[in-house]
Amino acid sequence: MNPADVRAIAHRHGVRLLLRFGSSVTGHMHAQSDVTEHCELLYGSPHRLAEFTMYALKGYQDHRRCLDMERAYVDRAIGAIDALGDALRDVPTYLARINEPTSSFQRSRPLSPPPAISSRR
Repeated sequence: MNPADVRAIAHRHGVRLLLRFGSSVTGHMHAQSDVTEHCELLYGSPHRLAEFTMYALKGYQDHRRCLDMERAYVDRAIGAIDALGDALRDVPTYLARINEPTSSFQRSRPLSPPPAISSRR
């Protein structure tokens, strides 16, 4: 799209600042492309872009502590899920092992509960 058309559309819809981010600026777009530090001003004043940049940086600085806590929480949650997955992966093997008869004697008799443990006090 040519710049004149971009300006006309942005003006018609009340857009104050229009930016293009990331690999679309460098021309290396791919399926995993995301927003990076590369930015191109398509519409609006450089002054408004500077204001937006300062506003975004201030917001990041104000919330960085929360973002760090969120990252730590997610890391802990993923660790807990991994541990649970490991434990659950072992359950079928454990159940098969305890339900499998090991001798002809055991096959002929149902399993009885373990003997009671006496407590000495």
